[in-house]
Amino acid sequence: MTAPAHSPAWQERGHSRSLGKLLDERSRGSDNNFLALRLLAALAVVVGHSFPLAPTPCLGCKDILREAGSPVPLHGMGVLIFFAISGFLILRSATQHRLIDFARARVLRILPGLAICAVVMALVIGPLYSAYSFTEYLTRSEPYSYIFRIVTFARYVPFGLPGVVFTATANGSTVNGSLWTIPLEVRLYVLAALAGLSIRHLRIPGLVTIGILTLLSGWTDLSFIVPNEDDYRLAWMFAIGASMYTARRWIPMHALICIGLIVSWRVCRETAAGPALFNVMVAYSTLYVAFLPAMRMPTYVKDYSYGIYLYAFPLQQVISHMLPSIGPYGLMALSLPLSCLAGVLSWKLIEEKALRWK
Repeated sequence: MTAPAHSPAWQERGHSRSLGKLLDERSRGSDNNFLALRLLAALAVVVGHSFPLAPTPCLGCKDILREAGSPVPLHGMGVLIFFAISGFLILRSATQHRLIDFARARVLRILPGLAICAVVMALVIGPLYSAYSFTEYLTRSEPYSYIFRIVTFARYVPFGLPGVVFTATANGSTVNGSLWTIPLEVRLYVLAALAGLSIRHLRIPGLVTIGILTLLSGWTDLSFIVPNEDDYRLAWMFAIGASMYTARRWIPMHALICIGLIVSWRVCRETAAGPALFNVMVAYSTLYVAFLPAMRMPTYVKDYSYGIYLYAFPLQQVISHMLPSIGPYGLMALSLPLSCLAGVLSWKLIEEKALRWK
């Protein structure tokens, strides 16, 4: 009895194949789910932020991930998914392109949208919601320092602007609390570029390169490069995604592995191994879903995730200021469509045009 000439149907659906083979077959955007995952991650950030930002507390409103025992809330999970995808795809880009091309692509993807967002925060939202008069506000140095620190990827992103208070909550004076992750991501891009150079020109294996950088971070205080945010959880997520790219030929992708990682984390979450298992579980599951049969979306849907991420937080603050009795679910209902609209406008007016220069 001869073996079938084609793979079984369950293999064709993306199960029990190596990550490298799936990447080779589904590298085009329409053949994988990276776009859908980025959009879902951005929306998860909006939903998750609705709990701490709503001016009226709701005792019965619970973050579903916190209820399930997750060490991060829903918006934190959205960011982890972003960093796992970023580590995988950014190292791939760093190993396939010249340094100048890699740097140009990263700058054009990040900086134009961020710069416009910083200007909107400092020179539109700031004066509108500041206790200072328009003239007093614009004659102070803080708004311009705010823009400068954001566009230069300063390690510590300013959270407030002079006289701006949206609500009386703990986060009421924060203008855009989402921006703190961007300087960290840019620093990880630099490390990915170094790893790419060593892989391409020094012929050092990728896992060895990442291992050297990891050991170096353990021996030396590299917090000036990669700030210690949440026990380096985001940096670890980026590193796991990058490691999975370098080891892609040997990593099988199967639903049972996802289930095994989830069960292992649930059993060991209170132990020293819990955080590491959680990070690996999230990264593996993210890439597993990325290479499941593609979620067919309309061709007009583009990568609005960055714009959603940039503008959702300040939009939620403005809504909370205008509707001081609104709760988390009401804030979700209003901020989700407005954030999506902001993402579409950011893409069409800024990001898409900037990317043409690549």
